[in-house]
Amino acid sequence: MISVYEGFRALLLVVGFAAGLHDRKTSYVADIAFSAWVALALYLFPQPIAAELGAAGNHMSEYLLRESGCWMVLPILMLYMNRRSRDETILGSLLWSRALTMWSAIFFYGCQWVFSVYQLAKTRPSLGRREVKGVVGVICRLNFLVLFLIGLMSMAFPKMLFENQSLTPKTIDLHLSRFLGALIFAMIIPAWYSASFRHNEDRKNFFSCQLLVMALLTGAQMHNFFWEKSFPTKDLVPWLIGDVIMLACPLVGLVIITKEEKDAEDNRTHYYFRTRKIDLKAEKARPNRENSHQNGCDPRNEQHSEFSFTFSYIHILIFLYVDLGDIFQPVKGCQFSSKDRDHDNADFSCAKKYGAGWWFERCHRGNVNGPFCSDCTDNEETSKFLSLKINDTYEHVKSIVIAIF
Repeated sequence: MISVYEGFRALLLVVGFAAGLHDRKTSYVADIAFSAWVALALYLFPQPIAAELGAAGNHMSEYLLRESGCWMVLPILMLYMNRRSRDETILGSLLWSRALTMWSAIFFYGCQWVFSVYQLAKTRPSLGRREVKGVVGVICRLNFLVLFLIGLMSMAFPKMLFENQSLTPKTIDLHLSRFLGALIFAMIIPAWYSASFRHNEDRKNFFSCQLLVMALLTGAQMHNFFWEKSFPTKDLVPWLIGDVIMLACPLVGLVIITKEEKDAEDNRTHYYFRTRKIDLKAEKARPNRENSHQNGCDPRNEQHSEFSFTFSYIHILIFLYVDLGDIFQPVKGCQFSSKDRDHDNADFSCAKKYGAGWWFERCHRGNVNGPFCSDCTDNEETSKFLSLKINDTYEHVKSIVIAIF
């Protein structure tokens, strides 16, 4: 039965590898499927795997296998939650972590290693760019440090994990501890580059994945302590201390990012963008597509590009779909800036202080469009509009709702 299972799994690996050669999305599906297969097997059925390793009935070995399954889930969740992102730092950091740390098995993990190395060579993702500043950046670095120290300790000094435990580790337990350390150590690469992720949403996904892994890990611990009662309850405190240390950074980071986004949403002055396309949903008084030269929209000549129109108040809903390459292009010396995309020429972020917009030279109000209006709920017949450049023309819009996808 084992040989049939191994042959079937090897066949699926070949099929998945061949399918993954076509594009990145197909490789995501194959990678997630095969990795989830192994992770769930380790977490749900550690007993037969421990028996194959010659550790039948060894509760510590079974727990370490479950914990290894938990840490295998982390990159799987990252791939799934960021499957639509075009940020190469995310994919590159995960591929590098696989390529540099999958050393502990040959047959199945060897195939995954070849798969990761091929995707790394084919896509050649660029890693790192401008890093996020402030408290979130510090938390990303602390998170890296925690994973680095725990992973290194588990690989280099596995006996230290059992110093405060009543159980005496066997040789297989030490080997599994090193294997577990390699899985944890693999995540230091995404943790280091999380400060360079293009969007806060991707950082939130990484922190959320870590919290989900810790929830699975805590569940495995409670299973051994209270369900099987294979671990003495007096050893519970050291385990919980380790859990709290690994929970602190992702939990605090997730809370801070969520609070920042909520404040930005309440104030309507900061906007967050993702990739490829944005959906601009605008309420317009009347269709008015006018040539830019007729309105004098040169930022060096126009003090503030607001336009007033009198109209009978009728809402016309339109949708404008443009590529980032069009809408984020420099406009006569200006570039679009938002809270996490600082393109102005000032030493600080104009968008963070005044709101997202096309800023020009040290937050001067003489920019091509100015910030988006912060309060567009008035029902006056005379209202002010901001202009948005699309394909060398200016669309005058009252309010802009940005959907990310």
